[in-house]
Amino acid sequence: MKVYDLELRQKFVREEPLSALFLTNAAASVSYIRDAFEAYPGRESVWVIFVNAKKRATGRHLVSVGSMTGSSIGPREVFCAAILASAAAIIVVHNHPSGDPAPSRADKAAAWQLCGAGELIDIPVVDFIVVGEREADPAGKGYFSFWESGLIFGDGRCLRRSAELCRAALGGDTAATNGRGGQRRT
Repeated sequence: MKVYDLELRQKFVREEPLSALFLTNAAASVSYIRDAFEAYPGRESVWVIFVNAKKRATGRHLVSVGSMTGSSIGPREVFCAAILASAAAIIVVHNHPSGDPAPSRADKAAAWQLCGAGELIDIPVVDFIVVGEREADPAGKGYFSFWESGLIFGDGRCLRRSAELCRAALGGDTAATNGRGGQRRT
């Protein structure tokens, strides 16, 4: 049997002014991560932003790259890197190559699942953001923030209510996907 060492590697991405690292709202988070989506044009990719207790970004990690219409967002992949990075909280961000930032049913189910996992391991999901194009967004922002919309309460105290809201947004379903397209038993 082979035994492996797991290493957390840091790679310098760019120099940021300190003010740009304080992610106090969804617009700041989108500004911080938007360039990462350029590496995979036309494909959905999922990123996690690590934040410390002061809501300052301490890093980011590519979780998965999918197809033109979907990507896998599972708690194991999202929180493994967050734990290794000693993140106090995380912001999950993914893009919709179609340009429309409106969240799908799968997005809502993934957000609900990640919030529950974050509650269990004490790493709250402070926001779940879908990035699109400003021109395709009726609100003109170019992104959809679950926190700004009240679907996620990122302080870690109201996640149970968040799960209820996401279930209601899914049409009352109590079953959620397992993050890989299959059904998870509840």
